[in-house]
Amino acid sequence: MMLCFDEKYLAVHKLKPTDFKGYILDAGQPTVHFNVLRERGIDTRRIIVDEAAPLYHICEKEYPDMLFIVSDNDMENRFEQTKLMESTLKHFRVDENKYSFLYLKDSTHCSYIRKTTPDGKNMFADIAINYINETENK
Repeated sequence: MMLCFDEKYLAVHKLKPTDFKGYILDAGQPTVHFNVLRERGIDTRRIIVDEAAPLYHICEKEYPDMLFIVSDNDMENRFEQTKLMESTLKHFRVDENKYSFLYLKDSTHCSYIRKTTPDGKNMFADIAINYINETENK
């Protein structure tokens, strides 16, 4: 998520987030990530939005296409944080055609990466291929 929202990470390689057709944001944490909180010696359950949070960097500007994936049984509070991401994008008038959300039912944090579809394909690969095909046809 930080590659998409905080331009400094790609800028060191003379790239911009919009140089990419789209992003698949897998079970992202739009607030400061719990590992960053742990490194800072802060309770990992805290909800903090500062320069280390993707939410902090959202503003009214052009973004590439984005697919946010979240599971209904993801980590505690992850679903709600993803809804906050959606609300924040709307608040800053980011074109709603630029992003979509895939809510996976009966799935836990990243468990769909190992699951297969009824026809035997890898679920995450199938999601990614469909997303790539959709964004290429825009």
